[in-house]
Amino acid sequence: MTLALIAALVGLSQAGDVVLWDNDLQANGVSGMAVSGPRFPTTRVADDFIVPDGQRWHIKRFTYVAANEPTWKDGGISEICVWSDSGGRPEKTVAEGISPHSRSFQAVIDGMDCYIYTVKGLDIVLPPGRYWIGPHHPEASGEGTSWWMTSGGGKREPANLQGWVSHDYQDGKGNWTPLDGNGWDGGYWHQAFQIGGRVLRGGE
Repeated sequence: MTLALIAALVGLSQAGDVVLWDNDLQANGVSGMAVSGPRFPTTRVADDFIVPDGQRWHIKRFTYVAANEPTWKDGGISEICVWSDSGGRPEKTVAEGISPHSRSFQAVIDGMDCYIYTVKGLDIVLPPGRYWIGPHHPEASGEGTSWWMTSGGGKREPANLQGWVSHDYQDGKGNWTPLDGNGWDGGYWHQAFQIGGRVLRGGE
């Protein structure tokens, strides 16, 4: 089974849901950003998506691709954060959801097992606008971290902006810097993720 077919099946796995935003679930092997302790407990990464004018989204599922260091242990749950946008950067936390995740093996990248993580049971409703989203593993243990992998999402969703990272994120606040190619924080890549749910109609 090809990786493209795996991604398609993940997108169709939830009855009644549709793929609301597709940033590509195939890791390109170029880069990744830490989203977990024990090594990086206060690091958060955010990539953007857009709820079109005239729509409201009910986000029920978040799927992303992460590569895990060999000594890192998965805690079984993901925290998904959504931030508002201010001039093309994350601002305030507008929604958070913590839910068990499932995972399926995708590939080995730089000696790390890379998985497609699927987080179900989210209940996030958003009006039109640009938002920022990112996962975190709050119950991880062992040593090292998990890396949210990059993808070709800029081609799949051309309205994308570059991502942002905060290395001091605590209690819903952090100092955000762009992933603009300076230093070890990657360069202009987009993170591998997909958002699933429903477009709400009328008074829903």
